[in-house]
Amino acid sequence: RKVSGTAMCSRGGRSLFHGTLLISADLEAMSEALKPDETKLMGHGVKSVRSRVANLSEYTEEVSPDIIGAMLAEYMTERDGEIYELGESDIEAIEKL
Repeated sequence: RKVSGTAMCSRGGRSLFHGTLLISADLEAMSEALKPDETKLMGHGVKSVRSRVANLSEYTEEVSPDIIGAMLAEYMTERDGEIYELGESDIEAIEKL
């Protein structure tokens, strides 16, 4: 079962990439919110959105958004990634979008 998903959109020479990790989501509420075409579900051999996904907390005891964030930051910085803190001007530019 899936515990994550990603998507990407490119337009005008720019790309937006995002991902989601299900840590301890309300899967019942998610199932109510997501209503894919039934033929898509049948094509994957599953009966519902709920049966296709799981929370990370189902597979490990010690997991939280803070722990996952720290692990991702450590992983990225070990591979020459840089941590960038958004400044006020960054936030203002984002809000204008």
